[in-house]
Amino acid sequence: SGRNQNFSYNYVHRLSDHTVNELRLGWNRFRLTTLPLDQTTGASNFFDNLNFTGKGLPSVLIGGFDITDGPFANLGANFSAPSQRANNLWSVADNWSRTWGKHALKVGGEVRYNRLDVNNQAMGRGLVTFFDPSLASFGVPDLASIARVSPDFGGGFDRSFRATSYNLFVQDTWRPSAGVSINLGVRYEVNQAPVEARDRLVNNYPGVCPDHLCLVRSGTNAVLDSEGLAVGPSFTPPRAGFETDRNNFSPQFGFAWAPGSSRKTVFRGAYALAYDQQPIQPSANMLLNPPFVQQWASFYPLAYLGDTFPVGFPTVNITENDLDGDGYYSAWLRQPYSITARDPNTRSSYIHQFNFGIQQQLGNSSAFEVAYVGSLGHKLPRLRLRLQCTPDQVNLDIVPCLPAGFRDLDPSAGVLSDSIVNQENSTNSNFHSLLARWETRASHGLTLRLHYQWAHSIYTASSANPPVFLFSPTTAALVKLIGTINVDQFASLNNANPTLSLRPGLPTINTRALLPNDSTNSSNLAGERASSDFDARHRFVIHFTYDLPRWNGGKALGIGWQLAGIATIQSAQPFTVFADAFGVPLRPDLTKQPAIDNHNPDAA
Repeated sequence: SGRNQNFSYNYVHRLSDHTVNELRLGWNRFRLTTLPLDQTTGASNFFDNLNFTGKGLPSVLIGGFDITDGPFANLGANFSAPSQRANNLWSVADNWSRTWGKHALKVGGEVRYNRLDVNNQAMGRGLVTFFDPSLASFGVPDLASIARVSPDFGGGFDRSFRATSYNLFVQDTWRPSAGVSINLGVRYEVNQAPVEARDRLVNNYPGVCPDHLCLVRSGTNAVLDSEGLAVGPSFTPPRAGFETDRNNFSPQFGFAWAPGSSRKTVFRGAYALAYDQQPIQPSANMLLNPPFVQQWASFYPLAYLGDTFPVGFPTVNITENDLDGDGYYSAWLRQPYSITARDPNTRSSYIHQFNFGIQQQLGNSSAFEVAYVGSLGHKLPRLRLRLQCTPDQVNLDIVPCLPAGFRDLDPSAGVLSDSIVNQENSTNSNFHSLLARWETRASHGLTLRLHYQWAHSIYTASSANPPVFLFSPTTAALVKLIGTINVDQFASLNNANPTLSLRPGLPTINTRALLPNDSTNSSNLAGERASSDFDARHRFVIHFTYDLPRWNGGKALGIGWQLAGIATIQSAQPFTVFADAFGVPLRPDLTKQPAIDNHNPDAA
């Protein structure tokens, strides 16, 4: 269920004939709650070691996929439930304006307070998958996983984020002559980095320790690895994981010039530098970061539900090679989820916007305009995948890439099994377009507007929601070798992104990869430069209204009728074909027709 609530209040006070003050107050609230349909079912009645209530059963997938068209029904809710999300935004703004002579001065400011409360408990319910339905009756799953929160963290999966923004501006519109208008302005913004109210935020700070992972909880100074072991000297991080950017000055300039006495030709141009406020969602994406949140997982042939979950499944006792020391055959192994980090060097995204155009009046009722509109974006968001276990490491020694729980068998196991999805502001974009518009008004009752745009948008990384890997892509490949898990089904489950999404329960359909193709360390940023996934090269729009002639025979019903219509023709957006490698899309790099020997398929 969801609900939107809005409140606004505007008060305009005329101080004098040339001075006006405007006060605006606003409040917006968005709440979204997703609950399992079986929330009243007590999991402890069916699973011996689960003691939570009000969450329903674990996600039990029979046949494989979270969203499936197969012949077997799943039990329990999907990855997105239960979750609660409440976003509150309070704002107060005041604008003072005064006109005198050829100047119109405006000065103002705004304060916004943003509060986001989230509680996504989906992974705490657990996940059990039977890719082979015939094994379900024996309690032998292909994959099982559940999230656990350390008592030292002081809570569960709930997070409360706060951020305040302060904005000031001054603007002057000057009309030195009848055909000239010049606009000058400057804006200053301080968009506070969002903090977690109870310091339940764990971020990675590369360079403060010798290791790949240098995890620090906000409000503390201990540098830890994914197991919670100290790995470096003390370090006191910013509470938000990065510092507030206080350098956001935005100049603005615009002009309009209509030469001659007829004023039928107008030249227009403008430039502005605009900053984006720091979003809170990237901080909410860090919900499952270790060491205070850990995943415990098992997979075939190590998974056996009888000694872990319910009465009714058979148990198998063992005394040798007991990986987790519980005396049973099954082994539940610790393997942290992928670490979703927020780059400590994060700065505000900004964009240069500029345009220049000419408008010409044609006759008494029509006008034609042509304009160039462009923009350059910098420090835009992207995702960078950092793997400890690279393909080169697999070729050298695969043991460090195994799940961390195998360390009881080999001390080097799992030391390179962690993965980091770094949320950073490091990409650029550019947009160039040519606009043409023709408009005629009230010509024999017809008003017609024709718009055409040629545009090209180029981006080094169109934004996407970060994945949440149960196992790093390389470790997932090794798990597949150890067990008999179906590759395609495991790949679809390895990314548990719906646990963090804004609209849980809905599948994500897009034409882009979630992460760059270079999954070894995503270091080739230049190789990601391409047309934006929303790029539309051509767009034509026609809009008309026609006042029908008066029909005298219809009396009152024959007056005031009008026909109206609008049509849009647009070129298609780019589409990228890629293969899923356990949550990391791999894009093809074929640039020409391949040579295929139909008589020798093995050589193709």
